[in-house]
Amino acid sequence: MLRDADKAKEHFDVAVKRAPEYALPHVNMVYAYARTGRVDEALNSLERAVELGYKDLGRFESDLDLPKEFREHPKVHQLVGRRG
Repeated sequence: MLRDADKAKEHFDVAVKRAPEYALPHVNMVYAYARTGRVDEALNSLERAVELGYKDLGRFESDLDLPKEFREHPKVHQLVGRRG
């Protein structure tokens, strides 16, 4: 997974700027933000990915690469329940 989340975030940020209409760059930002303790930003990226049609939402509750604080956040459960 992400070994240097801050550096990865820089790359993912470029991808989001170049292709904001695609969900996957936003999904990558979820990981980068969550892994650096920026839960609010991670939630915003997750919400945007959902808006763009991302469907594999259960991973955000179960993926151990994501911090427990993020996986158990009520907003994550809400978004997963809405689309999952």
